Amino acid sequence: MKKGDIFRVRLVAEVETKATTPKSILKRRIKVRAPRDLEEGYLFSTVVKGSTIKSTIPKGGVKKGDIFTIPYIPKCM
Repeated sequence: MKKGDIFRVRLVAEVETKATTPKSILKRRIKVRAPRDLEEGYLFSTVVKGSTIKSTIPKGGVKKGDIFTIPYIPKCM
């Protein structure tokens, strides 16, 4: 190139996007059986399809053997 030549420059713009999880995924819940008495707010881990997920014991707590539901978002999300 020399002074005065006309040329094209390709610009690549960075676009910031926010990924959102579809509402249908956010509504997924799984049933869990309490392994022991657990107080409301207790943080626990459980394994689902080979993935460990963390959740919190719901309001009122649970007794050993109770079945309760927790949110489940697959790891691929």
